[in-house]
Amino acid sequence: MESATGAPLRAHGLRALGQPRPVEVALEGEQLAWVTVQRSKAARTFEIEGVQEVWRVAEAWWRESPVHRTYYQVLVDGGRALTLFQDEESGRWYEQRY
Repeated sequence: MESATGAPLRAHGLRALGQPRPVEVALEGEQLAWVTVQRSKAARTFEIEGVQEVWRVAEAWWRESPVHRTYYQVLVDGGRALTLFQDEESGRWYEQRY
């Protein structure tokens, strides 16, 4: 494999794409209200204007660490869409980029 310059890629130059990023989600009652995401070196907080879709994923139930997540496609300030999920095992929230 070669980089754009033609030099061979080394392991230190590779990074995984689309990895979930931790976020903080604030609730008002049972409704998603705010999400704080880390962008570059600063955190930004967005108001959640609406939830477009909710779905659950339960995979690899036969493994030692199965995946149980609830995903939310939300609209934030200005109509921008974000995909968030809550890991049901830890309760932590993440942003999933595709």
